[in-house]
Amino acid sequence: MKLTVHGEPRTKKTSNQTILVGRQIGAWLRPLLSLPDKHLARSILNRVKVLPSKAHRKWVKDSRIEFHQQGPLSLPLPDQPYNCKAIFYRSRRIGDAVGFYQGLADLLQDKNISSMRGMTLNILTDDKWIQAWDGSRLEIDREKPRVVVELTPMEHTIDLMEALVDSLGGEREKVAHE
Repeated sequence: MKLTVHGEPRTKKTSNQTILVGRQIGAWLRPLLSLPDKHLARSILNRVKVLPSKAHRKWVKDSRIEFHQQGPLSLPLPDQPYNCKAIFYRSRRIGDAVGFYQGLADLLQDKNISSMRGMTLNILTDDKWIQAWDGSRLEIDREKPRVVVELTPMEHTIDLMEALVDSLGGEREKVAHE
């Protein structure tokens, strides 16, 4: 599947926001705060949650995705390993590749795509299915920042790798025994 995510690509981890989620501290819970370890007491009452940066959340919400596919589009993609070849066209030389990879993976998992039937679907059910980033790179395009993505199933790649390992396996075993 080929697609283009229009808009300035954003990393997920730049300027994360940390929030506490959990119970409000009621009068009957206040004695816990007098424990010797106040951090432990607070962790009993609250959980810390790290949210992606505002810029990343805005990118996921506002970006426009253009699919380059003829015929019907079936979303989400089947749960299987994929190689994600992504070319990030940024307006400035900022950010690192890993940050952009993580941000795009989250977008592919979290971006809601409206279907003709009124349903909202995601491109991937879970970003864990992205197993490789072969062919990905960072580029500059000040006029038209975007991400050009090609998701390809890895099953044929895995079959070729297994055949190669099997063909070398016999020789490796002979060398190991000598």
